[in-house]
Amino acid sequence: MDLFKVLGIVLVTVALSGCGGQQKDDNKQEVVTPSDNAITYDCDGEIVKADFNNDVEPPTATIYIVDKNVSMTLPSGQTGSGARYTDGTVTFWTHQGEATLSTTQSGDTLTCKEVSNE
Repeated sequence: MDLFKVLGIVLVTVALSGCGGQQKDDNKQEVVTPSDNAITYDCDGEIVKADFNNDVEPPTATIYIVDKNVSMTLPSGQTGSGARYTDGTVTFWTHQGEATLSTTQSGDTLTCKEVSNE
C-alpha cells in the first residue's frame, strides 16, 4: 500500500476519533486550510504543505496533504539536526529545504523538496 493511502487511513482514523487530524466532510467539518505562511513541499509528486507553530510547547507542525483534503498536527520530537515532528505513527522531518514524510504502519518514506510558494 502506498504511503499516502496509509497516511489517509491514519488521518481519517485520527479525525474520526477527534484527536487532531481533520478530513473534509461536507456535513460535519470544514476543510482545514493551510495558512499563507505554510511551506509547500513536493513529496514524490504529492503536494504537502506544512505550518510550523513554535509559539506553543511543544512546538508543532500541521501537515496538509492537499489533494486528500486531510491534515494532522504533529508535536516536535528529538533530532540531531533539522526539525522532526512525530506522533509515533507519522513523522515529518525537515532539514535545509528537504524533508521526509513517513509512517510506521507501512514503513514507507517519501522524499520531499521545498517548492516556491508563488
